[in-house]
Amino acid sequence: IQRLRKDSGLEITDRIGLGVFGGDEVRTAAEAFRDFIIGETLALQYHVGESGEGEDFDAVREVDLDGLESRIAISRWKE
Repeated sequence: IQRLRKDSGLEITDRIGLGVFGGDEVRTAAEAFRDFIIGETLALQYHVGESGEGEDFDAVREVDLDGLESRIAISRWKE
């Protein structure tokens, strides 16, 4: 998430909208660690889902999480 933030030109202190998408195991882990992930990434919006299709994010990256295909997505928070 932090690398995607940097690659997207966002500062480490910028607030973001965050999406974590993948299969059951990815979604379960993303929900279990929800508060930690939000706190570490400064996310003001947090979406967990299966595919992320139809979601509106500025940057999306396919990632391998311990052998599980997943997708993370971020957007600069717009007030």
